[in-house]
Amino acid sequence: MRLYGEKLKEIRVKTGISVKYILTQLNISRMTYWNWEKGVATPSEKRIKELAKVLNVSVSIISDLTGKQFSDKSLDRVLENISAKHNKTDYDVNTFTSIQDSLNMLQKKHIYNSAIIEILLNSINSMFYVKNLDLSYILANDLFIKSITASTKTQYIKKTDKDFFPLAEASENTLEDNNVLITGKPVINREGYIPGTRKKKIGLISKFPIMDENSKIMGVVATIVDITERKNSENRRMILEKIVHKIDEAIWFWEFNSTNRDNFFINAAVEKITGIKAEEFYKDPYVPLKYCHPDFKNDLKDFYNKKERPAQIEYKLIRPTDKAEAWIRQVSYQEENLKYGIAYDITEDKKNEHIKDLLKLYVELAKPGILIIDIDTGNPIYINNSRSVIYGRSIEEMMNGGYIFWLNHCVYGKDKEFYEQFKSVDSFFSFSLSDRTGKYKIIRPDGQVRSILCEASFVNYKGKQCALFVEHDITEENLCKN
Repeated sequence: MRLYGEKLKEIRVKTGISVKYILTQLNISRMTYWNWEKGVATPSEKRIKELAKVLNVSVSIISDLTGKQFSDKSLDRVLENISAKHNKTDYDVNTFTSIQDSLNMLQKKHIYNSAIIEILLNSINSMFYVKNLDLSYILANDLFIKSITASTKTQYIKKTDKDFFPLAEASENTLEDNNVLITGKPVINREGYIPGTRKKKIGLISKFPIMDENSKIMGVVATIVDITERKNSENRRMILEKIVHKIDEAIWFWEFNSTNRDNFFINAAVEKITGIKAEEFYKDPYVPLKYCHPDFKNDLKDFYNKKERPAQIEYKLIRPTDKAEAWIRQVSYQEENLKYGIAYDITEDKKNEHIKDLLKLYVELAKPGILIIDIDTGNPIYINNSRSVIYGRSIEEMMNGGYIFWLNHCVYGKDKEFYEQFKSVDSFFSFSLSDRTGKYKIIRPDGQVRSILCEASFVNYKGKQCALFVEHDITEENLCKN
């Protein structure tokens, strides 16, 4: 029986295991160990096996004994499980494949040991650990060692979860590992808190039973991928989506060179404004062309084909939900391969524009006098030129004089009663539309008496609730009748 002293020293140095740790584990003196390493003395078979266990290597690596630690086939199977069962989107399968190829090469050269395996496993961009049947750590890569705040290998070997994690986290992780040992069923890509982070980090956790060549379970291997940043981004996106869905304007985003419809987003207002179901937009982002009014279809096509951004268009849509016509103003932007935009329902604005155009034409043709009064103050805020002509007074004079001025100086005789009824806000709102139409006479500064037909109504002028008086000079009409 022979102990390879030089190999013993080589493994101790490479793994970072201190002599003091070995002395403590084997309960031997420093002189005894140095004699083993220098080849002066040979320990018993029992001691060699204990020494191999401390170093986490096969006895065949440090002596001429044949060991029954983790076999090459067992470790091959571990890596095969990892490579085959991990989600390819979250793990670098090519890395595992290259590790497996390296292990096969090492196996052929008979230099297949735990120290080299550790080096290979440190190339994996995820946390990795192995536990034996008593659920104590026997192997881990640097990422995991760092996560448990251990600086050297000696600080985690033969220790358990309770030595590193808060009690609740330790119990949870140990229970799951033990379940894998008992049932042989793997855990694949479970999303959960990373042990030892006090629920501050989230990972994708996978665990597999380690089998020997006889398919007997001899330990558990686990990998953990830190997805904390990804989850935080997803949570921020969810919050942002909730906010965007509450906005009244239609908003959409589209990564237009992607065939993946997951890269297309619209908020709830799109369906509300256009009457087009969200499902139709996800199938075809250009679906408004299907419901566009024929008079605007070519314009909308040109808008979609435009390369210059930002761009804007107003078009009429036939809403599929109620068949009503809706006016849409759409603005589109582009940043590299991302298109995004905002759409507004301007139907009411278009109606108001039409009414304004008719009113403007009416004023120009009929030449009525227009007076707008702020109901809260009773002061005039607009008088047109036609009213100045009818009353024979300047606009400035009538604006400065206010309501009392023309009540006392302009309205003739008992006809003042028509204006008197509108002196307060409450009384103005209490009259019906028919009550807001009346006839009265005014007297001009030159002594002329003119007959006036007045129509009163409510308007919203510059954000204020106002009274609108439209006055028609009907003096000539009365003369003709007489």
